[in-house]
Amino acid sequence: MAICALSAYRIKSGATILSNVAPMQINVEAHPYLEEAISAVPQRSVEIQDFESLQAIGIICLTALESGNADLLHQYSGLYHTVIAEQGFCDERRWASSLSEIEKEERRRLYWHMYRLEVHTSLVLGHIIRLPELQSAIAYPSFVDEDYTNSDPDSEWLSGWNFVTDIYRGLEHLIVSFRSRRSSTELERRKLSTSFMLDANTHEKVLSQLADAYHKLPARFKKAAPLSSDTRRNRCSFQAANIICTYQLMNMVSFTISEATFYEACQTALELIEEMSTIPTGYLRAMSLAMLQELAGFGHILSSFIGKELHRSDYRHLRTVM
Repeated sequence: MAICALSAYRIKSGATILSNVAPMQINVEAHPYLEEAISAVPQRSVEIQDFESLQAIGIICLTALESGNADLLHQYSGLYHTVIAEQGFCDERRWASSLSEIEKEERRRLYWHMYRLEVHTSLVLGHIIRLPELQSAIAYPSFVDEDYTNSDPDSEWLSGWNFVTDIYRGLEHLIVSFRSRRSSTELERRKLSTSFMLDANTHEKVLSQLADAYHKLPARFKKAAPLSSDTRRNRCSFQAANIICTYQLMNMVSFTISEATFYEACQTALELIEEMSTIPTGYLRAMSLAMLQELAGFGHILSSFIGKELHRSDYRHLRTVM
């Protein structure tokens, strides 16, 4: 039911790769599916022992994000964090030894997907990050799909998905650095200062490592190819679209720490616009509300230059970009 609810909300909002799958004007009722999913998941964390319930909680969180229901998102994100804390889910060494490789891979995909959701909502909604990656003893997914063959290496998409996770890990550290530097809380009464954690150029180290990794990515993850009947290649192109948008978002967030110049901020925004113009609209639709929420940050950062001493030509440039 959770999958049905998420699918219904995405169809209703037009967030599908193919525009002719279900026209936006069709009245798709998603709420009954969501209510059924919620009623099927135990409300007490101690009663949640099966992995399927944890998956359902994750999908309910995505559905809440898709529908703009912040209360429901916080409620089930909290339930998810409670369950994984009680079960020691953050450390693979505490998983059951009887798990098969496929079962381990399912858990790794869920964990890192929920981590990315946590960083995303922290950036958009402003809450703390409750899944710090440095305390996560979970490997990246590596198990290839059953339909993947070594004869067609260009259809492998999971390494692109993992790179998006790398970008979100970089975003986490940028967010923490930004908030630590901008904290207005009275700190004088604290005997231990954590300023030593801010001495290093966090943004430079994050950006340089990810820039090197980005340049080494296969070509299929740097440009989204047109939609085709090949589902595996479409998956690769979807990862490329996600990488393009999330990577530029990370660059823009780094400006909040490094005091970037007006020109650098505008240049990054223009690069994003130029790269997004090459992405087939089907992938942009499929990225849905989450992408729009993150990219709204570009306008917020650029608007911070309004009121500063800029030349008339700079204001015209800013107006053009925004």
